[in-house]
Amino acid sequence: MYRGGPPRGRGGWGPRGGGRGWGPRRGGRGGGGGWGPRRGGPMRGPGGRNRGPMAPPPSVFIQHIPFDFVICENSFPRIRPELSEEDIITSMKSRDDQIRPNEDQFNALKQLHDDIVSGINKAKESSGESDFITSDTPDHQPEFQILDHFTIGSFTRNCILKDSLKVDISLVISTLPTHETVGQVSRTILNQMKEMKLESAEKLVLQSADYGFDMMLDEMTIAIWLTIPPERMQELCPGTHISPELCQMSQRAIKHTQWYIQTVQNSERDTSEAPLITRLMRDLRNRNQGFFTMSKWVCDLLVTHCIMNHPRYEETGKLNPAKVMRRILQLLAAGIFLPNSVGLSDPTENGYVIHSDWAPTDMDQVCLTAQTLLRIWSHGGHMAVLGLEQQDKKIADEMTVWNDICVTPSESVIRAA
Repeated sequence: MYRGGPPRGRGGWGPRGGGRGWGPRRGGRGGGGGWGPRRGGPMRGPGGRNRGPMAPPPSVFIQHIPFDFVICENSFPRIRPELSEEDIITSMKSRDDQIRPNEDQFNALKQLHDDIVSGINKAKESSGESDFITSDTPDHQPEFQILDHFTIGSFTRNCILKDSLKVDISLVISTLPTHETVGQVSRTILNQMKEMKLESAEKLVLQSADYGFDMMLDEMTIAIWLTIPPERMQELCPGTHISPELCQMSQRAIKHTQWYIQTVQNSERDTSEAPLITRLMRDLRNRNQGFFTMSKWVCDLLVTHCIMNHPRYEETGKLNPAKVMRRILQLLAAGIFLPNSVGLSDPTENGYVIHSDWAPTDMDQVCLTAQTLLRIWSHGGHMAVLGLEQQDKKIADEMTVWNDICVTPSESVIRAA
């Protein structure tokens, strides 16, 4: 037995020394035939030139494309006849009757909208001839001019829910919108409505908001979003004017509405059921916390995609509402809004991917919530998913049983940093 370890020298098996040991050398000097490069030293290439450490091969980025059964239906031929979905469609229409405004509510909201639009048009015609601000007014503000107005949002798409009787109007003005301007514009419109002797004018309540102001009558609200022409956005000063972000939101909403009217409502395809499915999708979002990340515009784009992106439309016709609703859940469950997914592009923002600024944990919540709801839907629990049954339960978060099948909620796989 050697004291202090085996002998060092030629032929020794230890790592140190100048022999032909099989072990790798430690960094430092010394000859030998070790198989590895010296630690701490550069690699030598052909001709003895130093090449430095080898770089790892470049990683290849592959975007995730979610599985969509409708797109590749021909690859999965049926082995059984398709089951009737009339009961599901009946349940969808029944839920829609519960969440949409009744005829009287809708007509009253439309009448209030039309009255306020009449006041806006009258103020636009007589802009610069205000009768409540004069040169003797101590706090005289520059006159404003109404350049244009657009009805935006859910009302234009017939997607109003009865628990939110609200219409949004984007009002483009010439003056940078300060808080004083908000008061000027609101009072001018109201005064014009009174001059026209509109019945609703005497009961309207004005209330300022971050985006402009609200004109309220009973449970109905007309939200006026003040904005300016896009080329003047850089002139806005946070704190002095309405937030630039809110003005930009108003401008984007105008583009959203114009795109939706042109692409969906004026489409050559039959899109008559789009409002029904959109209302149900928004109701589903409101009842499930995992879907809160999805805005109304995201819901609208998702519904439009599932209705209109149908390669076999000429052969089989449009998808019925039950198939569209199931397709929405399937796409969400397959990870259409997960990190690195192709997602959906915003057609009004030069192809901007709508979920690219979401937090990874929010993307995960959308996916896992949809996976649980899809399993419930597939095992006969569509009425609970729609909100017609078990409304007191959070079926996406609790273990449930459907036709003797136990559905366990999906678990999060992306943890908060």
